[in-house]
Amino acid sequence: MLRVLPYIEQGNLYDRWDFRTSVIGNSVVASTDIPVFYCPSRRSRVTNQAIMFGNWSGGGNDYGGCIGACNGWHNCGRHETWVVAQGRRPLDTCKGIFGVQRGTRLAEVTDGTGTTIMVGEVQRLDEGTDVTTSRDGWAVGGVSTHFSTCSDGCEGINASHFEEPGSRHDGGAMFTMTDGSVQFLAETIDKDVLKSLGSKGQGDGLTSF
Repeated sequence: MLRVLPYIEQGNLYDRWDFRTSVIGNSVVASTDIPVFYCPSRRSRVTNQAIMFGNWSGGGNDYGGCIGACNGWHNCGRHETWVVAQGRRPLDTCKGIFGVQRGTRLAEVTDGTGTTIMVGEVQRLDEGTDVTTSRDGWAVGGVSTHFSTCSDGCEGINASHFEEPGSRHDGGAMFTMTDGSVQFLAETIDKDVLKSLGSKGQGDGLTSF
């Protein structure tokens, strides 16, 4: 999210970021509310400090990049939710548009840009356990700014797992496909279809909906 700031009229905020230090070292910038990072249907500002990184009062985020249909997090303790380069199950390679220390070219999106999820709404849960509690913050990375279309829970849209997509919209969530189109996907969507939509490459089943 940090890298897109200059493209959403937040260049002054980006210029204040000190790349020589951490998110905590940049807390003044990182805890700044950026309205475009909030879904109007969910909130206009942070309302739940319990899930905010550092217990900050600002700097939340409702959107994330798709890492694919994989269990792509460490899951080694409460909020230990860093993204891993590969999935953690056998044959569970993360095939999403976003990944660890890599870029994606359009030529790599062999499932079709109109049927490959790039960005979507992320869960913001606070129900007390690892899988039902999110971490929030646009500058934090990990599960704060990424999601899987089928993680270890593989529960689907608007379910109770923090690694999978969700919103406050009735019946589904909003997604931007790789071709730039915006789709509302129903929470009743077949899970195999949702898995496939999260993948940029072949091998995850269906490729259309």
